[in-house]
Amino acid sequence: MAQDRPESAGPETADQGDLVRLTASGLVLLAQRDAAVLREGASPYPPVLQRVLNRLTLESWNAGRLPPQDMTDLVRWCRKPLKEWPFPLPGGLVAEDEPLVTEAGPTQLCLSLALSAGNPELELVQNRLMGEAVRRCREQSLQAAYEALRRLCVREPILDARRWAKVQRTAVLEPVMDLVAQFYLPVPSALQVHGVFAACKSCCGLMAPRSRGGWICALDQCRLGGTWRRVGTRYAADKPLWMLRTALRLYTHGPGLAETQLEDALRMPGVVDVLMWPGVDLVDLLVVFADGTCWAIDVKDHANPDLLAEGLHRFPRGEPLPPYRRAIVAVPQYRIDRAQGYLERVRSLRPRAEYGFEVLSVEDVVRQAARLASRVSRSSHA
Repeated sequence: MAQDRPESAGPETADQGDLVRLTASGLVLLAQRDAAVLREGASPYPPVLQRVLNRLTLESWNAGRLPPQDMTDLVRWCRKPLKEWPFPLPGGLVAEDEPLVTEAGPTQLCLSLALSAGNPELELVQNRLMGEAVRRCREQSLQAAYEALRRLCVREPILDARRWAKVQRTAVLEPVMDLVAQFYLPVPSALQVHGVFAACKSCCGLMAPRSRGGWICALDQCRLGGTWRRVGTRYAADKPLWMLRTALRLYTHGPGLAETQLEDALRMPGVVDVLMWPGVDLVDLLVVFADGTCWAIDVKDHANPDLLAEGLHRFPRGEPLPPYRRAIVAVPQYRIDRAQGYLERVRSLRPRAEYGFEVLSVEDVVRQAARLASRVSRSSHA
């Protein structure tokens, strides 16, 4: 985790980047403790946020701006877009139009920054839980179990007693059932409104109550797509209900929606198979066309192109993956529309000549796949 600098030190852009990451880490930790705190400013707060408040107060004074007055005000203050923060930020964040938190909770930008800061609770989820799932499924060749686990996170971010009982009887999940039990936590009572919990109609994830009444969804895909206030299934608050952990909701469920939506779009004439998370998540999708051509695709649903580029590496090749012709990083269109020059920025930081992959929009991937699928279909009928 980033360390505080002495308060007498002069402000530097790198230090401010550390401060933003530290803030994000504290907000995600706060959200995992109690969803109500982010809305109401209740205590206790993680100690990291007190350090953040001290540093933001100093930086605000240095910039001639009014600082957050207390912890409650700090949470509200973090709803400002990063570009409105009162001090210089690293180049990748300086024009960021996203806040760290909304009324519904941390944004995916906040989660990405927290992960880059080394948030230990997020690392618990990512490394111990998801990492253990990957390790176990690779060592025991449990591709089907891993795929079922990932689809469960995408399709079932909420489990009532009936659905949980059905999951427990799902044979393919048996080798990872102990992990499934840790993926989900009881829904906190603070998320109810008049004795009712609500699921988002778009993503099926649990919604957070709004201070002005009703509910709101935390996922960027729903927020930026304009569907974050549409309520789907309602659940009685006096019945058992479980939800994905905060980090899994944002880091696995949200991106998984983009991955499975691309899977559906790629299932077309001329495509003989779309393999999901082959080799136990070596890549997100492997598309096999009728002429034997294969494409390997990773879908990356990140709010910030610099943070996305930080985590990109060359695609794996060789067993258990078949030979593939193209390696593609696919970015959802709503991310590209939100940030000018998104794809160009990622390409500049991870050039194809050096890293071996292309960076395209999801829409471009589907269009190019459709052209190739149509061509091979015509060839096969010639």
